[in-house]
Amino acid sequence: MKSRSRYRRRPLPLLSLLSLLLPLLNSTTAAATNTTTLPKIDFSSLGTVAVVGSFSALQLYDPTQSQSQSQTNYSSTRSSLISRGPDGTLTPLGSTNVGGQILAICQNPKNGFVYVGGAFTSLAGHDAQNIVRYDPSAGTYNEMGTGLDGLVRTISCGNNNSTTVYVGGDFERPVGGDGTGFAGHLAAWTEAGGWTPWTIDGVDGTVRTIDSSSDGKSLFLGGDFTTTFLNGTNSTFFNMSNIPPGVNQTTLQNISDIITPTTTSFGDSGNGTVFASLGSSLVPISLNSSDYWASPTSYLNGFGRPQYVFCPQGLDGPGTSWLLVDGMPGFFTARFYRPLKVRGIRLGNTFWGGRGTRDFYVTSIPDNTIIELRYASDPTNPASPIWSCTDHCLLAHAPSVPYQDFLFPSDWTFTGFQLNIFGWYGDGAGLHLLQLLSEGSYDYSVEANNISPCQEGLAGSTPPGLTTTGDWVERTVNTDIAGTVQRVVCGQITGGSTAVQQSPTMTWTPFVVMSGGYRIEFLTPGCVAANDCPGRTLAKVVVTPTTGPSVTTVIDQTNTVDVTTTIFQGNLAATAQGGGVVVVVSLADGGAPNEGQQYYLVADQISLVAASSNGTVFYNGQGTNQTITVNTTTTTGGSSSLNSSSILDTGRAVLEYAPALGGGTGTFGDVVPSSQELSATGTLQNATGFDQLSFYFAQGAVVNSIVSTSTGGGGTGRVFVGGAFVYTNPNTGVSSTNVVEYYPTRVGGNGVVAAPGTGLNGPVTSLVELGGYLYAAGTFTATQDGRTSGLAGAARWAYDTPGSTWTSLGSSGSIAGKIAQLGIVTTSSSSNGAAPGNSSSSIVAVGAGGSGLAFYDPGQGLWNATEAGFFLGNLTAFGGGGTNASALAFIAGPVVAASGGAAPGGAILSATGGVPSLSSFGFTFNSSTSSSSGSSSSGSNSTNTTAKMAKRSARAIRDAVGALFLPRATSPVLQERATTTSVPVNNVVTSLPSSLTSTTTGQILAGAFWKNGSTSYMVLGGNFVATGGVENVGLYDTGRKTIKPLSGETVTGTVVDVQVFGDVAWIGGNFSTATGRIALATYDLATSTAQDSPPALTGYTGSNPSVNVIAQRPGFSSTIVVAGAFASAGSVQCQSICSWDSKALQWTSLGSGLEGVVGALSFTGSNSEYLLAAGSFLINGTTTYLAQWNYKNETWTVPGSASSLPGPATAVSADGTNQAKIFVAGKSTTDNSAYLQYWNGTTWSSLNSNGLQSASGVQQLVFVPLTATHASNDIIEKDRMLMVSGDLTINSTAMSTALFDGQNWYPYLVSTSSTGGSGAVSQFFYSITSFTLAGRHYMAVGLVILISIAIALGLVFLLVLIGLLIALARRRDEPQYPQPADQRQYRDSIQVQHHPTALLEAVGAATAVMLEGKGNKEKEQERLGAVDHDSIAGPMSFDADSEEDGQLQSDAIARARYSFQGEHVGELSVTAGEDLVVLEASDANWYLVANQQGQRGLMPASYLA
Repeated sequence: MKSRSRYRRRPLPLLSLLSLLLPLLNSTTAAATNTTTLPKIDFSSLGTVAVVGSFSALQLYDPTQSQSQSQTNYSSTRSSLISRGPDGTLTPLGSTNVGGQILAICQNPKNGFVYVGGAFTSLAGHDAQNIVRYDPSAGTYNEMGTGLDGLVRTISCGNNNSTTVYVGGDFERPVGGDGTGFAGHLAAWTEAGGWTPWTIDGVDGTVRTIDSSSDGKSLFLGGDFTTTFLNGTNSTFFNMSNIPPGVNQTTLQNISDIITPTTTSFGDSGNGTVFASLGSSLVPISLNSSDYWASPTSYLNGFGRPQYVFCPQGLDGPGTSWLLVDGMPGFFTARFYRPLKVRGIRLGNTFWGGRGTRDFYVTSIPDNTIIELRYASDPTNPASPIWSCTDHCLLAHAPSVPYQDFLFPSDWTFTGFQLNIFGWYGDGAGLHLLQLLSEGSYDYSVEANNISPCQEGLAGSTPPGLTTTGDWVERTVNTDIAGTVQRVVCGQITGGSTAVQQSPTMTWTPFVVMSGGYRIEFLTPGCVAANDCPGRTLAKVVVTPTTGPSVTTVIDQTNTVDVTTTIFQGNLAATAQGGGVVVVVSLADGGAPNEGQQYYLVADQISLVAASSNGTVFYNGQGTNQTITVNTTTTTGGSSSLNSSSILDTGRAVLEYAPALGGGTGTFGDVVPSSQELSATGTLQNATGFDQLSFYFAQGAVVNSIVSTSTGGGGTGRVFVGGAFVYTNPNTGVSSTNVVEYYPTRVGGNGVVAAPGTGLNGPVTSLVELGGYLYAAGTFTATQDGRTSGLAGAARWAYDTPGSTWTSLGSSGSIAGKIAQLGIVTTSSSSNGAAPGNSSSSIVAVGAGGSGLAFYDPGQGLWNATEAGFFLGNLTAFGGGGTNASALAFIAGPVVAASGGAAPGGAILSATGGVPSLSSFGFTFNSSTSSSSGSSSSGSNSTNTTAKMAKRSARAIRDAVGALFLPRATSPVLQERATTTSVPVNNVVTSLPSSLTSTTTGQILAGAFWKNGSTSYMVLGGNFVATGGVENVGLYDTGRKTIKPLSGETVTGTVVDVQVFGDVAWIGGNFSTATGRIALATYDLATSTAQDSPPALTGYTGSNPSVNVIAQRPGFSSTIVVAGAFASAGSVQCQSICSWDSKALQWTSLGSGLEGVVGALSFTGSNSEYLLAAGSFLINGTTTYLAQWNYKNETWTVPGSASSLPGPATAVSADGTNQAKIFVAGKSTTDNSAYLQYWNGTTWSSLNSNGLQSASGVQQLVFVPLTATHASNDIIEKDRMLMVSGDLTINSTAMSTALFDGQNWYPYLVSTSSTGGSGAVSQFFYSITSFTLAGRHYMAVGLVILISIAIALGLVFLLVLIGLLIALARRRDEPQYPQPADQRQYRDSIQVQHHPTALLEAVGAATAVMLEGKGNKEKEQERLGAVDHDSIAGPMSFDADSEEDGQLQSDAIARARYSFQGEHVGELSVTAGEDLVVLEASDANWYLVANQQGQRGLMPASYLA
C-alpha cells in the first residue's frame, strides 16, 4: 500500500473564524460627538456605573455653564434669597418685590435667626420695609417692627453672647416712628425690645459696614460719614478686676480708700438734702408699694425693719437704719408684679457701731440675672472715671458719702430685684438708704402708684401732681410679662359735636429733680389686653415746659399691644429752681364723631427719661434731636461750655463703638465709657486708637469693608480697613491707599500699618481674613506703587509674613473684577497637607458677571466656579457659613437658575440619548462618626498605624477572548503549611501618599454591585455614618435609594476596597470587626452572615495589617488576589500580596511577596497571565514602585528599572490585554508632585506635560469605551479613553475626574465638599465587571457570542470534522509510527491492526485541543477531573496486564519512551520520560493524552510505554 504522508492541513481555530465573521456582524458606527461637549462614554458596555469618593456635591463638568435649570423660583427682576446646606443643597427661600435688592445678610450665632436687609417692600410674600427676619428652624419670616425708612447696607449679628442686631445704611429711623434717639444711619434690634437707637444715636452719613470684634466688645463702623472728637476729658475706665495703680486689690477693704480727698458742697432742692451723685437727675421709685422681704434681720431694737431705709427721716440710728444679724450674709427682695424700667439703685451705708455693708450684688426678677452695675470710682465726684462690677461690688463706707448710685445698663426692665449682701464692715452689714432709680420719673394715672418714697430727708423728692376732670374709671389689665397686671384708667366719652368740649382730662405735674435734657414718653396699653378695642379713639397730649413752648401730639390709641410714644424731647429746668413741666391728656379733635357712641381715652403713665443720669447733657434746639452739648463741670447747676484748652478733631469714614456704654472698654481696652449718652452727630469724647485712623483719611474717604481678627485676647488683635480712600499720617510717615491695617500692639506707626505696595490702585469692595491671609476683592489691578500687577480684582496678603506682598488669586471666571462680597465657609476637617492657608475653609465670592458665585480653595490655590452649584445670574450678598461646618450659608441676588448637584459620597452615572447625568445615592451622612480611627486588635502589642489607604486599584479591563468561555477550575492541590510566625521586618513602608485620609469622615471609598433576584444592590464601604445604624459599610438598595447595615457585621475603621464574588462580599481596609477580623473580612450576602474566612492577615512588626485592593483574576474565578500592607496571610508568608484559592481554600504566596505596601493592581495579557502591582515596596532589596507577576514562570519582574518611576505609585492600569501599554500614577519622592507615566513595552514616558499639575492626587486609573472615536495617536487607541479620578488639578482647573485620550485632557466630573471645598473621587465601579475593548468597533460581547455561535457553529464543526476525517483516513493507511532506529526492533512483517474510532469523541478531543491556550484552563481541568499531581510526579510502574491487545486503557498513566514534536493541529509535543495521562485509547495508532500542565493532544501510541 502506498504510504501517505502523516502531515495534514491544520483546521482553522474557532476564534480565527470568529475574527473573520465579527466585522460582518457589526456594521453600525456611533454618531460623531460634538467636540464642545463631554466625551461620550459607552455606558451600555459597563452596565450601571457608580461614582464614590469624599464629596457632598458632584456634577458633570460644563465649560459653557449653560445647563437648563428650573426657573420656577427665580427671576432676574427680583432678588432671591437662597440657603445652601452643608451637603451643598440649594434651597430657594423667596424673592423680593420687582426691583427689590438684598444687600446684607447675617445670622445670629446665639438664636440662629437670619437677618436680611436691602431695599425692598416684601420678601417671600411678607410685607417688610427694607429688613426682615428669617427663622431657618421654622422656615418662617417675621417682620421687624415696622421696618426701616431707607436702604439697609450692613448688618452685624454679634457673637454667641448677644442677640442684639446692629444695622447700618441710608435710613433715618424706624418706619412711622417719631425718631426719638435716632440721629440717622444706625439702629439696633432686639427680639424683646424691638428697634432702639444706638447710645451714640447715629452718624451723619451712610454706614456701609459694621464688623464685630470676636469678643463682642467693639463694633467697627465704616462708610462715608464724619465725626467730631473732643479729647482731654475722662480718659480712664476701670473694672473691679483692674484696680488702678497704687491700690492693692487684696488689701482693698473700703471703696473709700481711693476717694479723692475733696470737699463736696451739698445743694438744697427745697425738699431735703441732695448729694451730687452719679444719678442726681434720676427720681427714686417707691419701694413702699412693693412686696418686699428681708432676711436675716437684726434683733436689735429699731433696726429690724427694712422699710426704715426707704426714706430715712433722721440721722443713722434706730428707726432710720436696717441691720442684718451680725456676722451673717443676707438679702433684700422686692417684687412689683408689673414691669418697671429702672436705671439704677441708690445705696447709703450705715455706720452704727462701726457696721456697714461692703460686698454685694444685684439680681433681677424674674430672670435671676446678675445686673452689671456702673458707678463713679470716686463717689464724691460723679465726673471721676467710671467703674463697673457684677457679682462682687463694693459700697463706700465714709461719712462724706451719704449714698452711692449704681446704674444699670440702659433700658433695663424687670418686675423685681434682690440685693444680696455677703460682706460687711465691723460686726455686720446694714444700710441707711435703699432706693430704686427711674430713668427720670414715672407718673402714673392711678394716684396710689404715685407715692413718693421720700418726700423729706436724705434723697427726698416731691411726688408728681395728678388732677383729673370728667369721668375716669380704674381698670386692671394684663401686661406683656406673664403673670403680671397693671392698673390703668379709662376716660368715658359720649360721641357727638360737643364731645371735645366735654372731654375728660388728666393733668400730670412731674417732679424734675435736676435741670438737663429730657424726653417724655406716654405709654398706651394695648387694647387686646384691656378688652376695649372697639371704643378706642384719638388722644391729644399737650406738653408745656415752664421754659419753652408747648408741644402737642395726637396719639391713635387703637394699638393692639403696648406702645410708647415720645411726646417731648428737650431741656427742662429743675422744679426746685422754679422749673418743671405740665402734661395734659384729652380727646383729640374728631376723636368721637358718632353721636351717642361710647369712646374711651386710656391713660397708664408718663415717664421722664433724662438724657444723662447727673444732668450734664442738654439738647441744643428745644424739642428736637440735634447736637448734644456736654457739660464739663462736676457740680450741678453749672453752665454748658467747652474750655479753651479743648481739642476738636474731625474724623472720616470709621468709628469704634463699645456696645456696653458706661462699662465697656472695647476690645483693645482704650474705649473710655461715659455715663453720658453722647451722639456721634455731635461732639464725642476720647477717640480710641482705631478712631484716630479717621483723622488721617483724606476728604471724600469711603470705607466699604472692615474685618477684625484675633480681637479679644492676647493683645494680638488687628483690624483691616478697605474702601476708596487715601490714608496719610504726616507724623509717622505711614501712607496707604484703599487698604490699611490697625495693629495697636505694633511698635511705631501709632499702631497703623500700610498695606504692601502702599495699598491697591483701585477701590476695595470686600475683605475677609483666613489662616493668616487677608483676602481683598474690588476693581484694582495692581498695587498702588505698580510693582505688583495682574491682581485682577482679587488678591491676598500674608500679613504676618515680613516682606510679603499681594498675590493674585487668579481668574475667578465670570465673576472676576466684579466681586461684591467675600465670605468664608468651613469644612469638617482639614485637607491632607495643604498649604498655604487653612484648607479646611474656602473663600466664597459673590458678585456680578452672569455666574455670580465662586469658591477659592486656599490649600489648592485655585478657583472653582462650580463648587457649590451652578448659577445663572448675579449675587449681591452672602451671610452665615463661617467656622461652623454644619451651618447653613445664605446667598442672594437676581438669580435666574441654580443647581446644587448634592450627592454626598456617591452617585449613579448614566446616559440617556448619549447625554450623561448624575443621580445622588439619596441618603446623607450623619454629622460625625466614632469609628474614624484604624483598627486595633485585642491583646495585640502592635502599634495601630492608621495608614492613608485610599488609593484604589485600577481594575483591568477584561479581555474579550477570556469572556467568551466559562473559566476552567483548577484541581484542589493541598500544599504544606508554612511556619506560623510573621515576617520580623521593621521600618517597612506601609502607607502611600493620598489626598483621602482614613480619618476623614463622610466619605465612601469603594463599592461593588450585587444582584439578589431582580433587586440590585451595592455594597458600599468607606469612613462614614449614615442613618439606620450604618457605619463604614452598608448594603445600598439602588431602587429604593436606601442603605442598611450588614446584619451581624460591625466595622470600626476605614473600608478601602469592596468586591463581590458570587454572593460573598470581600471587604478590605484599615479596620477591625466585631467578629475579630482585622483589615480583611468576608460576608455572605445571601445568608446575611459574617464569615470566618479566609485565614487572617498579620501585620509587619509594629503595625496592624491593612488591605488596599482586592481583585479576581479574569478567567480564573477561584483566584482572588489581596494586596495592601501585611506580612503574612494565615500561616503563609506572603508580604503585602497574597492569592486565595476559593476551591482549595488556602492562601498562596506570589513568589516572596512585595515587602512594603501595594496600593493598586491590574491584570493584563491575553490570558490574564500578568499581574501588575503598584505601590512602594522592595524587590531584591531595591525600592520599587511597580512590579509585574508572571503566572507562567511565577516570577516578579520590573518594567524598565526600579528607578524608572519617580515615586510611590497609587494607581495602575493596562490598556486591556496589551501588556505593552501600562499607565501608572503616583507622587514623586523629591517634591511630592503628581506624575502620570506611560510604558510602551520598552521605555517609560511622562504624560504630565499634557496638563496634569503637581498638586493632583490620582486615586484610580481605568479605561472606558467610547461611543464615538477620538483622534488617533500612538498612546491610546481611538475607541477608548483613560479615566483618571482623584483630587486633580489639570490646566489650573480643579476637578475630580478627567478623561485622557493620549494627547488631550477632558474635564469630566467636579466634586465639592459640604461647604464648597474641593472634593475627590475615589472610585468608579460598574455592574458589568467584564467587558471588551478589543472588539470595540463591533457589537457588544454577549451579542457577538450568541450571533457568532448561531451562525458559525455548524460551519466550524463541519470544517473540523472534515479535517479530522481526512487525518484519520490518512493514518489508517499508514503503519504505526516506527520507533527510532537506534531504540527499536522493527517488525517488518507485522502489519498494524486498526481499531474503529469514536467519531464524536475524536471531534470533541480535537475541538478541546484547538481551544487550548485561550485562557480557559480551569474548564478543561474540570472535564479532566481531579488529578493527583503528587502521584504523577513520583516513579511510575507499568503492568502488562493493564493493556488489552497491547493497548493502554483510558485514564491509565503512561510515560513517553521517545520525544515527539507535534506538527499538526491537535497533536501534543512531548519529551522522552514525560509522564502522561491517557484520555482516549480507542484508536490503536493515536492516543489522546494530557500532560502535567493540563495540556492535551494526540500522539503516536507506539511512543508510550
